[in-house]
Amino acid sequence: MTGKKWGWLWIWAIAICYAQVYVGKHYPFDILAGALTGYITGMGMSRLFLFWWNRLGDAWKYKGRLAAINRDSPDRAANTFGPFA
Repeated sequence: MTGKKWGWLWIWAIAICYAQVYVGKHYPFDILAGALTGYITGMGMSRLFLFWWNRLGDAWKYKGRLAAINRDSPDRAANTFGPFA
């Protein structure tokens, strides 16, 4: 989340952090601990997604082609379960 497009988001987040400390709602350590927890969680989920993408990417691509084949088949009613499939 870098670049000019995301700059306003960082300014907004810092302003909210400052305001929470200013009004006495949180201690500075609370803010830092929350930021660190969010960063670690975000990085972990990003790595997990990349792991799944690299490991299962071909299977997902195949599943998408299979869905397109089933959607275009003449016996579509046999390949669906319910009105939204």
